[in-house]
Amino acid sequence: MAANLLRRVKREFLKRQIARSGYVFIHSVTNNIGDLKACPKSYFGGDFGDCPVVSCRHMVELLREEGVAAGLRLLAGKTVIFGGGGLISFDKHSIHSDVLIFLDAFADAGGKVVVWGAGHNRIKGFREWYKDAAVEKYPAFLSKFALVGVRDFHGPYPWVPRVSCMDPVFDRRVEPRHEVVAFLHGQEAAS
Repeated sequence: MAANLLRRVKREFLKRQIARSGYVFIHSVTNNIGDLKACPKSYFGGDFGDCPVVSCRHMVELLREEGVAAGLRLLAGKTVIFGGGGLISFDKHSIHSDVLIFLDAFADAGGKVVVWGAGHNRIKGFREWYKDAAVEKYPAFLSKFALVGVRDFHGPYPWVPRVSCMDPVFDRRVEPRHEVVAFLHGQEAAS
């Protein structure tokens, strides 16, 4: 009972944030540091004012509980900025697919969608998969969006660097403490 009440309060708060803003950022929140740092608002927030950042998971929960029609009404007249990270991954993360399919409906309803630094989420075999002409690399409906910039090279859309490259940590000089360091993707580290 308390969990349902808390979820309902959070949903109402999110809806109020969205209702009062002209922009809504949607991005992925995972155990991968790159995803946690991949929301454009983190680096250009002042340019967009006080607008909400919605995780893909929370957006899908809102749509499941309120319905797609209610989601379309809630976002009417707003610009949705979707990115960055491995968000164009229909065979990998259904939650990203669900958001993209909703954004397709939003674009059909006249909504403005910007894809900022999103890309595929293939960790293994990307080059081989990308060379396979039989595989649809990007959903056709991306062409309906107002602006699309992807983090993957050689695609049909302009390449833009993933926004996390703007993180101030990259501007700091750090003296090496170890001869070799290895970083693993969150999924890789968990296996």
